[in-house]
Amino acid sequence: MKPIPPFAEQIVSDKLQSTGPCFLDHLVRSIPALTWGEVFTTVARMANDGRVRVRQVGFVNYRVEPLPQLLTPSIQDAPVINFQSARSPDQPT
Repeated sequence: MKPIPPFAEQIVSDKLQSTGPCFLDHLVRSIPALTWGEVFTTVARMANDGRVRVRQVGFVNYRVEPLPQLLTPSIQDAPVINFQSARSPDQPT
């Protein structure tokens, strides 16, 4: 079996963040860089991790929903540090 490309999760994540919930077949068609099997395996892995929810809708349709863990950026912003200008002791406040 061919290994899943390391960038597959990022591609699927980016697509779900931009589109929101969608059907699995739509997701597959919207990512031509990945095969159906690569998208399916990636979505399954992300569902196991709790980043997406997969629900069966009807007989053969599956809806992929991003969960808050997916929508939260994985790289946190640097903390904001407020600097006050230095004052000499003889400067009035």
